[in-house]
Amino acid sequence: MEDYRRSPEAPREEGMQDPSQALDVASAFLRRLIPFPSSESVGPLSLLPVPAQGSTTPASTVDGTGGEPVASIVSQAASILDEEMARGVFAARSSGTTVPKSYSTTGNPVLRQMHEFVDNLAALWPNLQGVAAKGPATSPPATSGAGPMAEVRPHASVKPGERATISMTLRNSESRPVLLVPTATDLLGGRGGRIPSSLLEFTPVEIALGPQEQKDLTISTIVPVDAASGCYSGLLVVKGLDYLRALITIEVATTTASPASVQSLLRPTSSSTASLPSLSAGTSRRIDGPMSNVHADSRTNGTNLESQTGMPSATRYNSMMPEAIKLSKDGELGNSDAIRLLQIPHSQEEVKEVLAKFDAQLTREAKSKLTLEAFAPLPDGVDNQRWEPIFDRYPVSGKTYTTASGTVVLNEVQYYNGEMVQVYGSCTNVAEVSKALAGSGYKPMTIRQRTGEERAISQIWAHQLSDTSLKPYNAMFIIVVAVPDDTPASQACIRADENGASCALSMQYGNFDAAKRSFGNKTQLYFHRLLDSTRIAVEVGRERMGMDKRPGTIELKHDGQQRTFSIKDGAGRLVAQIKFVPPADPLAYRAELAKAAATAGIPFVEPPSGTEYVYPGVARIGSGPIVQWQWRTDVIPQFQSVKPDTIVIDPGAEEGDMLIRWGFEPKVLGYIPNVRGAATGIPESASRQPRLPISY
Repeated sequence: MEDYRRSPEAPREEGMQDPSQALDVASAFLRRLIPFPSSESVGPLSLLPVPAQGSTTPASTVDGTGGEPVASIVSQAASILDEEMARGVFAARSSGTTVPKSYSTTGNPVLRQMHEFVDNLAALWPNLQGVAAKGPATSPPATSGAGPMAEVRPHASVKPGERATISMTLRNSESRPVLLVPTATDLLGGRGGRIPSSLLEFTPVEIALGPQEQKDLTISTIVPVDAASGCYSGLLVVKGLDYLRALITIEVATTTASPASVQSLLRPTSSSTASLPSLSAGTSRRIDGPMSNVHADSRTNGTNLESQTGMPSATRYNSMMPEAIKLSKDGELGNSDAIRLLQIPHSQEEVKEVLAKFDAQLTREAKSKLTLEAFAPLPDGVDNQRWEPIFDRYPVSGKTYTTASGTVVLNEVQYYNGEMVQVYGSCTNVAEVSKALAGSGYKPMTIRQRTGEERAISQIWAHQLSDTSLKPYNAMFIIVVAVPDDTPASQACIRADENGASCALSMQYGNFDAAKRSFGNKTQLYFHRLLDSTRIAVEVGRERMGMDKRPGTIELKHDGQQRTFSIKDGAGRLVAQIKFVPPADPLAYRAELAKAAATAGIPFVEPPSGTEYVYPGVARIGSGPIVQWQWRTDVIPQFQSVKPDTIVIDPGAEEGDMLIRWGFEPKVLGYIPNVRGAATGIPESASRQPRLPISY
């Protein structure tokens, strides 16, 4: 963890608060905010609000804090570092310079949390500057001149398992149109718990407002079943304005369930977005923000999660079926009902019983979530991204497929969580690459150098998947960017820019549909060779997707910020090793891509957040039949240039030798820290590819 405390010799701006004093005072506030028995038990804090100096915020009293309002404490603690961070740390981050550091927080958890607080705010700071792109040095956050921070909350407390909803109206009081994007921090509880920000759903996810126009915004979440009672507070930030923020507060009421038993049986709290229906507004009140007028009201909606008593003590999982019976009384079990059921301790058998009993009453989204849990339970210790909107658009149907080894798996192939690296490059031996595609109906897409030389575009992907519909596994791909054989030469070759970014344009070359928020890629991803770490993944890929999959291992190591992917074939021979540090600014390489696109004459499309990307995929095994499908995802890589020591390819394995014969030269690296997506259009029955036995 970097320390942003200034060294004694580091210059400070006149009038800037001494950070050591700020941390000391803030520590006292944080100890009152999170009254754990000892400082060692305090976990890392997430981003806290940054209110105006001297501001106060009304809030509910939290048990165990001596009557101190949590929201007010959060506001005061944050305000202590407001001036320091705005002028010092944030300015250093924006200019790209290194912030001085001279103090270790290893032995002091509270100080470490304050530094993490600074780090999180500094990381978020560039996104809070509004459409005018004002830097922090010229447009710092409002301080002593601003009024109290606004607070939004449901009108009543909620119990664990209930849905809480906050409704408000945003109005643009400026003379120019704005695009607002709401986001929020984790909500911190007075007893040390938290409601992850990823459980908060904003409807809509973006709000376009003309001058003086107003629209409604709904924030909804289901409070985790294991949430302790008390007041949970966090920061709401609306991007697109210079600095609009408000305090979100949810009061969680006491439940009669036994905290010890719930905690011992429940898997880690989900951190994914729950797809919940938006709720209508009731009575509203006016809240003023620095650049906008906000009208807000809130209410709760949902069914109480009651504890189950009187059950036999020998039965560990016994609450899902009774709860499903109660929820089904209105005739339907919907998406939010399924989410709630899955938060209850359960076994796979009990999930299957619910599926069988309520098949006719389950919506497709609810059936998808329950079916996935029955066949591939969420692994322990893995953040839940299964409830992201993309998976509700392409739900699990409940149909199954039996592989060559007799394993029954879900029909759908989906990926919910993991890390991926993509290396984009060009191949000097176009003839050798073309030979690999011969007879498939496709040819490599090429880039033309300034010298007139043409090179084939190829990619190496490696990922470690911690959660999929086929259970966790790791994989490597060798991909050729391809176009149909009859594609005119003018559309099958692009002019290369000297910056080396042109080989990554094949993933940017397509059409964006604003109405559908969808980007469709024009080129095909020809999956030539893959290595997978599990028999199931190999069999499904070969038998249904026509992919030349073979056994292999992909190991991912973290060394501080550095990631190292080591790829080996089934015999343990090294294929390649990819070593890199994720970029500090994920958007830094955007200018290079735009420059390469301009050279190639390709429109550079920058779809908004939440866009679904569709990449057509094709594959075959040897000279077998072509199988087509689509790879869909809602996340894109963080790009950077490849350094000389980024990737090492070993000719000792067949795949490494293939890349060397092709003359593969890596140019651009893309990193996805939370890869997820769905493969659609896969034939439901086995293809004509041979169901070959796989040796491990």
